[in-house]
Amino acid sequence: MRHSTGVADVPSMCAVYFSAFSDTAIGQSVFPPTSEAARQFWAHSLTDEVVDPNAAFLVMTTTPSNQGGNNTGDQEQKEEVIGFAKWVRPGAPIETPPPAEAWPQDGNPTLAVEFFGALTEAHKRVMGDRPHWYLELIGVRKEWMGKGVASAMMRWGVERADEDGLPCFLEATPEGRGMYEKYGFRVLDQQEFDTEHGKVLEYFMIRDAQTGSKRKKGTTTMCKCEFYRYDCGHETKAGYTNCQTGQAMADSSESCGTIDFAPVRRRGWRCDNEDCKFVEAMRVGWTCCKCNKGPNTKAKCEQDTASFFRDWKDCGHMFCETCSLCEKKTEGKGKNRAS
Repeated sequence: MRHSTGVADVPSMCAVYFSAFSDTAIGQSVFPPTSEAARQFWAHSLTDEVVDPNAAFLVMTTTPSNQGGNNTGDQEQKEEVIGFAKWVRPGAPIETPPPAEAWPQDGNPTLAVEFFGALTEAHKRVMGDRPHWYLELIGVRKEWMGKGVASAMMRWGVERADEDGLPCFLEATPEGRGMYEKYGFRVLDQQEFDTEHGKVLEYFMIRDAQTGSKRKKGTTTMCKCEFYRYDCGHETKAGYTNCQTGQAMADSSESCGTIDFAPVRRRGWRCDNEDCKFVEAMRVGWTCCKCNKGPNTKAKCEQDTASFFRDWKDCGHMFCETCSLCEKKTEGKGKNRAS
């Protein structure tokens, strides 16, 4: 498990969301799986939210070797995001959902306003002005469900709440209720909704702080892996620390089984990956693999696209391995909006 690196994780988190929820009644009604507008909605929303200081985004990842593939000994294997969670910190305002015109129009925006509006009102009714931790969203790729992926992300939030001596709040489906009850949540209220894909039942659950297991500030029940992050997004591990002894570990095999990945600091452009094209892309410019526009001269796509909702004017994509380099160096300043 690690904290989200920011907008670079957004495409993977969107893929997790649609894998986890596309077959639910709300998923099919409000965010149709084949809808490009629905995918843009989540890409834009998560891009906005992942940099919110009131939100803590956690990401669970695996590498090809974790999936039973051939282990070539290459420590730079590309990780796959298989789950993520958004915990909202105490004191953050309970936000009102956007109006109907902001939701995917090829879905059911009327239901979206009704459903998410009701969740917001229940959240306010149950918690009032009390400071609390809020699990707004947790999702796991369908093929990884039931394998403990969500556990570390759940523990992270409830342990922070116990540290602060504060309650937690979340909304749950009947399928998820049992897991949350294992972590001390209980149902305070419930509400049923009618959709074109069947009835939806939501539970509103709260968990009181468990002071008996309260930990001192600054301690952790997870081992740590610190790493350096480069501007290109590649990373180099700086070292492991055992959560029980506080001593350095040679590798993850000496850990307790759960590791909190934490970036140490950025190290500039030049990483240790010989195949990295980032420096060259910043020199000659690059064409975005998402919107097929360029040249771009910064890490994030600079090209204007048709606005979708709010004031978005760009596709939000970061330079990645599938983006292509431009043949000629960009001259002058400003954007060259070629398509």
